[in-house]
Parts: sequence; C-alpha cells; structure tokens
Amino acid sequence: MSRFYLAPRRNWNIDHSVKYSRRERLLCATDFDEIVAKTCVSAELFHIACEKGRKGDKVGLHRWSVTLRTSSKAIDLWHNSRGGYRAQYYLSLDTGEAANAYALEHLTKLAESLVQADRYRRRYWARASVSICHQYARVWIHQGLWCHHAKITDRLLHVQQWQLDPDDDRDTRKRKALGMLIPENETKLKIIGQWLDETNSPRATPPKADRADHIHECGFT
Repeated sequence: MSRFYLAPRRNWNIDHSVKYSRRERLLCATDFDEIVAKTCVSAELFHIACEKGRKGDKVGLHRWSVTLRTSSKAIDLWHNSRGGYRAQYYLSLDTGEAANAYALEHLTKLAESLVQADRYRRRYWARASVSICHQYARVWIHQGLWCHHAKITDRLLHVQQWQLDPDDDRDTRKRKALGMLIPENETKLKIIGQWLDETNSPRATPPKADRADHIHECGFT
C-alpha cells in the first residue's frame, strides 16, 4: 500500500482541450511511489553543476545540482497528475515534504550511481554529495521553454485554490499562473542541493523556508 495519496479527481480539473488519453492518464490512480519508480527506470545523467550564490545572504555560498533526463510521460505524471509531486503538496504541507524526502531517497542513490559511472564527472561527487544528499535538498521539474514562454492558453490545470484572485500580489499571481501549466514534453528533473559555505559545510536552515507553502497555495515555487 502506498504511503501517499491522490488528489480527489473532482478537484484536479484538467482542461477538456487536453487530449483524452493524456487527460485520463493524469487523472488515473497512479500513486506517487509508482511515479518515482517510473521516473527512475529510464533516467540518465544529463548535467551536474555548481552554482555560486550571488544575492543577499547567499553571497559567498555555493550549491550543487544534478539534472536527470527521463521519459516525458514519467515527467508528465510527476508534475501534472493527481498523484504527482505537486499533488502531494496540494493535499498538505506534511504530505508534500514526505514526498520530497521519498523522492530524494531514491533519486540521490540513482544520481550517485550515474555520476560515479561517468568517467568525466565522477570526480565531482565527493564535493557535490554534501549538498545533493542533504535533508534540505529538493526536487523540481526543469523549467524549460514551457515555463519561460508560456501563453495564457497554456493554463490547463484548474485547481480551485491555485486560481488567480484579484487580491493576490504580483509574486503570487506569477506563481499561480505557472502553477496552471501542465508541460507535456519536458524530460528533465532537477535535484537542487543545500547551500554550502567555503569549507563545504551545509547551512543549518532551509534555502527557501516558504517553498512548501508556495506549492500548496499556488502549485508552483
């Protein structure tokens, strides 16, 4: 039995302009642990990178990320289905955070295996793993062209609590607008590590304390 839940079908409203077969796939009872397994089964290493902190309290810090590439259908389920990553946060903050931890448990093991098997990139893992395998690491869909060049007509997920409200501030409106997107052809998923200081020691606080609230309230962060 899965430890995760499905958003009620009646609440996870996918626009009827979406092809019937895809719509039904996103609305069927695919549990999150099964989605994680589908994501892992065909995943390959796409990129490993170190990012320097350049703003505010991140200046002088750095963090690592690993980008995995898998099937577009797996990512579709991951991001857009009623059993997916965002759906877990929609249901509750605790369920969402449990889903993130579960995904990290499996994806970081996979990432380690893939990086260590890469003769050119294996040298990074000893340093990167401190960031990637930290409890405050998180997983998120790669924000490709679908995110940066979205049109109003691409807003095809109609979840009541993620709908635009006249009283929303600018940042909330932006998050909700992006939360209504259901990218079909994305193939990449990103593990974003915790910030580290110059001694490669992790910070003691979450990098984005309100992240879970953003996903719960807006469907995006």
